[in-house]
This record gives sequence, C-alpha cells and structure tokens, in this order.
Amino acid sequence: MLEILALSHAAMGAYEILDRYAEDGKRAAPATIYRALEFLLELGLIHRIASLNAYVACPARQTHDPAALLVCDACGVVSEIPSERGMESLRAQADALGFSIRALVLEAHGLCPNCRAQTPQAPGADH
Repeated sequence: MLEILALSHAAMGAYEILDRYAEDGKRAAPATIYRALEFLLELGLIHRIASLNAYVACPARQTHDPAALLVCDACGVVSEIPSERGMESLRAQADALGFSIRALVLEAHGLCPNCRAQTPQAPGADH
C-alpha cells in the first residue's frame, strides 16, 4: 500500500487505494485498507490530507519534524515543507489564549509549478 502511494505522488482516497490494490490482483476489504493507513500514519510514513480525506506518502527524510502540506488543486500533487516554526508560533498563540490544541494540520491549496505554468494568469493578478 505504501508503494501505491509512493508511486502516485498525488493524494489518494482509501477507495482509490483499494481500486489500485485490486488492479494488482490483490483483494482487501475497506476496513483492512483503513487499518493499514492508520498504521502507516502512526509510523510517520504517510500524511493524511484532511481537506481531501486522502493520503500521500511522506518523502524520504531523516526526521519527523512538523510539516506543512502544499496541495495542487489541478493535478493533486502534494509537496511537503518544514513548518516547525509555524507550528510553534501557533501553539504559543493558542497557549496565550488558554486554548489547548488537540490536532494541528497545516495545508495550503494552490497550483504546483507545472500547473501554474500551464494556467494563464488573469491580468493584474500577481499572486
């Protein structure tokens, strides 16, 4: 399953993963796929894209520092950037307000460089 996500480079939902799994002649129940995804999440090998209810493989890296996910709305490719400072800042601001953070997800949606190059920009749009 990790290989399916790693080869995709784009976020995939559990049922997309199940379909790809079946293409390889393997059978699994949806519950099995979800359990495997939870296990891979716990190991830090994949990320869950909360806004899409989808998953993506983590790129090979040496640490499991907090990361922000950049999601291309056109092609679905997901990139990861370190965000430890941003997370620390959000936690500090929440603490100052007496708010206890249970989960913190940083996702940004936009266009990857390839899709941006193929999309004509509206006149006067600098960002």
